[in-house]
Amino acid sequence: MKFGQSTTYTSQGVLTPPVADSTIVGNTFRVDNEHTNTSFGVNAKIGNTWAPIFVTPEPIMFQSIADFTPINKVTVFWSQSLTTGTMIFKATGPSIEVDLTNQTTQTISFFGAAGEGKFAHGPLPPA
Repeated sequence: MKFGQSTTYTSQGVLTPPVADSTIVGNTFRVDNEHTNTSFGVNAKIGNTWAPIFVTPEPIMFQSIADFTPINKVTVFWSQSLTTGTMIFKATGPSIEVDLTNQTTQTISFFGAAGEGKFAHGPLPPA
C-alpha cells in the first residue's frame, strides 16, 4: 500500500486491494473498517526484511475510517537487553528523541559517564 491509497477491511474479514484516493492528503493511507472492532498493524520493508512498524494501540471502531500518517521519530538510548524490532518501551536511562520527518540523517552526541551522561542534538563541541 502506498501513500494516497485506501483499502477496505470487509465484513467478511478480507482486505481489498488498495486503490488511489484523491481525498487523501500528504503521506497518509486509509483503511475503511467494515468488520468488527479491529486493531491494525503496518509492516514496512527495511533493507530486505519486512518488519512491523506500527500497531494501533486501540481497535479501530466497526464501520469507521482510519487514516494512517507515519511519524518518523526514533528514540536513541543505550541498552544491553532490548533487541531490534522493539516498538514500545520506556527508556530508564539517558535517551533522546530524534525527528526524521523531513530528513534521513541527523547528528547526535553523547557526553558524560556511561549511564549517567546526556544525549544532545548535533556534534560534540570542540575540545
